[in-house]
Amino acid sequence: MTHMAIIGGGIIGSSWALVFARAGLQVKVFARHETVRASLHERIGVMAERAQSIRPDVPVVEILRRISLVDEIGAAVTDAGFVQESLEEKIEVKREVFAVLDRLTPEDAIIGSSTSSFGASSFADGLKGRHRCIVAHPAAVPHLIPVVEVVPAIFTALETVETTFELMKVVGQSPVLVRREQPGFVMNRLQ
Repeated sequence: MTHMAIIGGGIIGSSWALVFARAGLQVKVFARHETVRASLHERIGVMAERAQSIRPDVPVVEILRRISLVDEIGAAVTDAGFVQESLEEKIEVKREVFAVLDRLTPEDAIIGSSTSSFGASSFADGLKGRHRCIVAHPAAVPHLIPVVEVVPAIFTALETVETTFELMKVVGQSPVLVRREQPGFVMNRLQ
């Protein structure tokens, strides 16, 4: 895996970038809006400084060196081993971006979503590569609360589930396997 790709540079996307970079991985972040791109490194730097008590062994400057920003989705996902979509909670946005990701990512790349509302079956069902689509729904925010729900759709390949679960452990998350899609998954229902 050459790098991780984050689609969306908001609060959750920035936090995921910090999680992956703090774990030593190279990260490319695609942010649609110039204002988000312009402030992303600074925001992640502030987040990393505030979270130093969690991982004081990784200097903030090193974290930021591992994160690059791009203004085209293809530039983020070319050669990515894992893609984490973190856009707004609108089903039409998820469907549109997953169709693009299915076309542009390497065939063996896993495509995850941070969605807190929708199962992958609601936005990835018709895709050629739907077997590699999965929900990896973090607690807000993942760099501070390291719990992530791994939620496969009925069509998600077992290898996708296992690889996602192991990756989340490697980057310092505590993954919880949710065996079937249900509204709000588990964390939202508990809240």
